[in-house]
Amino acid sequence: IWGPKTSKTVVSRQLGGEAGAPLVVAPIEPSVTMSFTCEGNEGAVLTTESPVLRYRIGDESAATQWVKDNEPEILRQYKPIVERHGIWVVTKTYTSRRCGVAVMSSKSSKVEISIGVSAPGLFSLKPTSSWKSSNEHLAHEIHDDDKGVVVFISGVYFAKKLFSSKLKHLADQEDQKNKIFRGGYEESDGGNESE
Repeated sequence: IWGPKTSKTVVSRQLGGEAGAPLVVAPIEPSVTMSFTCEGNEGAVLTTESPVLRYRIGDESAATQWVKDNEPEILRQYKPIVERHGIWVVTKTYTSRRCGVAVMSSKSSKVEISIGVSAPGLFSLKPTSSWKSSNEHLAHEIHDDDKGVVVFISGVYFAKKLFSSKLKHLADQEDQKNKIFRGGYEESDGGNESE
């Protein structure tokens, strides 16, 4: 089961509700309310509705080979992006029919999320649209799609070799940590790139 996922600067605690509450007549549904507080200048919380499904390609070496086979064309078309950020090839996705995201932009920002319980003692993560915020330094959204909303991805990462026009596969996460692409990239016709 995927519980709520938080960034490093966010701490959580249970406020109330009972996971073992009996399932009585609808529409009353037992739930647990969780409080999430940002202890840094920024933080985020992701909740998903169960089940979370994983989709993946069978063999990551196929993705690695694809990059090697297409390296000249990738560098020809996207050289500034690859030099600045590297390139990720997504090999796994995790999806849910419903997810909620809260982004906190100040220290002590707080959000409360209600998590539904489908049977006594069995959590069924159901983010609600009634999130509560203690201040205006919070943005939150609920995303619904019967075909699935992507909530997490992973894959293989390549960066341009120093003093070379070749790409290097970086499998070590320590080598990747400063290369994560964190924003939009607008192709321009000679002007400055925006990020």
